[in-house]
Amino acid sequence: MNPSVEVLTIDQMRAADRLAQDHGISETELMENAGRCVAAEIIRRHTPCRCLILAGPGNNGGDGFVIARYLQAAGFITSVGVLDPGHGWTGAAGVHKSSWQGPVLGLQVELLNRFDLLIDALFGTGLSRPLDGLALEIVRTLSRRSKDVIAVDMPSGLNGDGDSPEENTSAAAALTVTFFRKKPAHLLYPSRGKCGEVVVSDIGIPPAVLDGQGVRIFQNDPSLWQGAWPWPQADGHKYLRGHALVLSGGEFSGGAA
Repeated sequence: MNPSVEVLTIDQMRAADRLAQDHGISETELMENAGRCVAAEIIRRHTPCRCLILAGPGNNGGDGFVIARYLQAAGFITSVGVLDPGHGWTGAAGVHKSSWQGPVLGLQVELLNRFDLLIDALFGTGLSRPLDGLALEIVRTLSRRSKDVIAVDMPSGLNGDGDSPEENTSAAAALTVTFFRKKPAHLLYPSRGKCGEVVVSDIGIPPAVLDGQGVRIFQNDPSLWQGAWPWPQADGHKYLRGHALVLSGGEFSGGAA
């Protein structure tokens, strides 16, 4: 089976992250790889410009600080914007935050207008609560500026399992870079319509972490069914191919049929 067709729920992706660490890949390393991959996709598509990374309070924000480092090194005029300037990042996110030597700004809606490119690293796939206050204002602005937005893992405000978002409560992006495998929201509307182009990046998680997880969601691909497809054989005949009867409407109603 083509591994790219496997689709992971939020819980399965969290388990994959944990198991990757059991295989000796640290959370700090996974975050470094994720940020580097997002930056590479941005650099591939954009020339250096004024760039704002919107960094949330968790690991998505940690990815954002890594992205900022790589974009700055590539000549982008880069700043990081945070919802709470007094927030203290811990763990891997704290490691990467401390490695960022550029400006860290308090987010306000008006700040976004000063930048050409906006990287949404506010909230990842596992957001389970509705946004409000400043966060809600920010994601609505990102939705309006979607052609200038790159989302890290998932546009903020969407739930990775594909739960239907309330209208006008999530960001939208021209490009979403996710990791290891797609999530249901990358494929199911209306969330799919918010993601733009979806790129899946390899951040070093070994496929073996999926063993025993019971993955049951797949993106349609010939590798799933071509082995069972009844290909015509040289000695075949019409009675081995089955029959179909299609009933149409009137003379001018046969399009669907």
